[in-house]
Amino acid sequence: MGPLGTIQPMTETEELTDLVASAERLDDAPWPDTAMMFDLVTRVGDLNERVGEGFDDPADEILLLKLRARAARCLRQMGAADLAVQVGEALVADAERVFGPDHRATLDLRDGLACAYQDAGRVDEATALLETTLADCERVLGDDDPDTLGCRNNLAAAYEANERVEEATALYERTLADRRRVLGEDHPQTLTTGNNLAHMYLTAGRFDEAVALYERTLTGRERVLGQDNCRTVLSRECLAGAYWACGRFADAVALHERICSDLEQALGEDHPDTLGSRNNLALTYQDAGRPQDAESLLARVLPACERIVGADHPLTTMVADNLAATRAGAR
Repeated sequence: MGPLGTIQPMTETEELTDLVASAERLDDAPWPDTAMMFDLVTRVGDLNERVGEGFDDPADEILLLKLRARAARCLRQMGAADLAVQVGEALVADAERVFGPDHRATLDLRDGLACAYQDAGRVDEATALLETTLADCERVLGDDDPDTLGCRNNLAAAYEANERVEEATALYERTLADRRRVLGEDHPQTLTTGNNLAHMYLTAGRFDEAVALYERTLTGRERVLGQDNCRTVLSRECLAGAYWACGRFADAVALHERICSDLEQALGEDHPDTLGSRNNLALTYQDAGRPQDAESLLARVLPACERIVGADHPLTTMVADNLAATRAGAR
């Protein structure tokens, strides 16, 4: 406390410590918190502008670099892909200056920049950068290093986005086997690759393999992350889609009902994701031979969509179209 009880501003090092704590709270949260992410991005950007390369302690400069990388991931999560690319390119340049081109941190930031390229629709640039980064990771870190495995998973995702289906599937299969061996069956990164590979099986029409892998991944996420974690709910959504594709409509209905409950509890009844989930449940009711339930649910969702996101929003239009089709089919 200063004179007359005034609160003294934090030093820049104290700001770093406080920002690290904020980043840890974000990482521990079971669901993304947009307000917290925006706050972190804003504060990290402000500190970086004020400090630049001005830290006396190199450890503080490295810590700020890591926080900037976390802020870039927040930007990607918030859908600000172009801004994430700008931040990511500056980060890679700074990491090469501070650490050198072959340092683990530099390789990790190149991986993150490639993911930002992909989010921004620059898939060819993402693929090229991931291919060179993976080769460098294998050379510098080794084939089984967790960061190498992460880069390999992301390259598979880039191949998938580029519709290089066979290459993506083969690389996901290799990465899943390696992550199970190196990290363990229940590691969150192993489960992520399992979910990715199951999606490839589903799109290829390999329904039995997709369902089995989705079920295995969901069980693992429930055990490791908890029943209500956002990634667990994502696994339920993926498995429900696989059940629907297989014609297992009753199983799909049961999962979609659970997902609606999950989202209502986590995000609230009027959140757009909750409304979209109710729309999906209604469509599954329709396919399960329950048109009255489908119509009743869509009739409740439509005015909520109009109120929350507006009459011209794509979600509202989709719900209105589905309701009209359901009513037309009932006549």
